[in-house]
Amino acid sequence: MATTYEKYLNLNVDSSCIGLGRGKSESSCFCTPKGAKVIGWTDTDGIHYCFVDGFDEMVFAVSPMNTPGYYVHPVARDFLDFLRLLLACGNGAALEQVYCWDKVQFEAFLQVNPVTAEQRAVLDTIGEGLLLLPMEQPFAYIKELQAGFDYSRIKYTEVYDKGTPAQLELPPWQVYFDGNFWGHHGQEEAGKEISLHKQLAWDDEAWYIPACNSCRKGLVMDFCLQVPTENIRSFMERWNLSIENDGTGFTDEQQMQIDIENPLGTNINPKVVLNGTLLSESHSCCITWNPCFPEVNSFEARNVLQHYGLDPAYGWAIWRSAFIWTKEHESQIKTLSITLMEKPAAEPGPHFHVSAHGENIEFTHPITSTAYTDREGI
Repeated sequence: MATTYEKYLNLNVDSSCIGLGRGKSESSCFCTPKGAKVIGWTDTDGIHYCFVDGFDEMVFAVSPMNTPGYYVHPVARDFLDFLRLLLACGNGAALEQVYCWDKVQFEAFLQVNPVTAEQRAVLDTIGEGLLLLPMEQPFAYIKELQAGFDYSRIKYTEVYDKGTPAQLELPPWQVYFDGNFWGHHGQEEAGKEISLHKQLAWDDEAWYIPACNSCRKGLVMDFCLQVPTENIRSFMERWNLSIENDGTGFTDEQQMQIDIENPLGTNINPKVVLNGTLLSESHSCCITWNPCFPEVNSFEARNVLQHYGLDPAYGWAIWRSAFIWTKEHESQIKTLSITLMEKPAAEPGPHFHVSAHGENIEFTHPITSTAYTDREGI
């Protein structure tokens, strides 16, 4: 009798819009468990879902951008339950992040990320094709599963167990449009690297653009932010951060402030004009190198530093963006201009107390210090 996973494959549905894109069944990612069979890829930060030998049909989420010790989590007892969870949540992103959320955060995520028409069509195909109903209490289900799971049973590769030693042979450098620092999916060929070696100063930041890669679907470009080690050390001391204390005990407001102050945190919005035409950005990702704790830096970050010749004595945040070609593929790059812009960032708001109905509350802009008043009253 066919398994639920086999029945799902027979539907031949493209589930990439719900975070279950097809690709290689094996992953070279440093934190993918031994004996893993990848069953789906997201288009964000190398996150993927897999079965693991010795755990039957239990489904695991692998998240390379998580802090050490939190890379892998079970999200479903079997593939049938996994699909029911997707039907309930609309996207695998919610399932992957339950381990670090409370119920309020989980429900807030679902509220601000409603199911799109494309996702609904895929979910309906799965539900009707396999006669499945949505999981009734998805958050409680995943929390119960993870609370009772013995994480020591998960076995990792030598790369993970040994902390990615410097003498370990790094893989050949290849960049794909439908990929990121941790791997790729699909059968596309690797892009052709074009050296740029451009340095620029943005306010008090030092940026380096080493190269771009010409791929069949578009242009992939890396932007490298160099961060002095003393800036990282000062930030970590200010918030008492260490390998043992990764910040999980902070309030939401404190975590927001930490994200703002993190010198390795970057969220840029690059604009690329090729031969006079503005290219649309398809997707992006980021990887970092922390010189204060070299033993916990990822295998992939080490590979980036080695390929581009970046000094490991500094901190680095490497932002990778993929830009789609215009309708007619530009076979020759005549002119290329790049503009770096910063994406809007959230700032902690003021605390206030309402003592009476209709009271006006004054707020101060955290950057400009401009005062604003709620003239309608509260």
